[in-house]
Amino acid sequence: MELDVDSVREAVGKLLMQARDSSIDAYASTVGGSLRSSAAISIAEMARGQEQEVLQAGIYAIDSFLVAFLSYLEDESESLSLGTSSVSIADYSDGLAGELFGNNGWISRYSKYDEIT
Repeated sequence: MELDVDSVREAVGKLLMQARDSSIDAYASTVGGSLRSSAAISIAEMARGQEQEVLQAGIYAIDSFLVAFLSYLEDESESLSLGTSSVSIADYSDGLAGELFGNNGWISRYSKYDEIT
């Protein structure tokens, strides 16, 4: 069965934005001092008084990972399994990393956190 191009692209976008939001939530808890591991405590102490700036830097790092990951998938023509089908996601977009950004990008439509500009 042929998969619908828009459905595949949007499913991938929603999945990645769920992972993005979860990662940002965890990092925000770290920066805010809610987590008690030694690494989390060190980060929270470093961030004290600059929580928003440190959080923004973390979001930038997460988004940079997403760009690198999507670029890898596109460059290497790697396949992803979606349900019972395996697809090369690069076949469903003319620029995967570009799907993240802008007013109609995945971040804007599916993430609870704004894009860093």
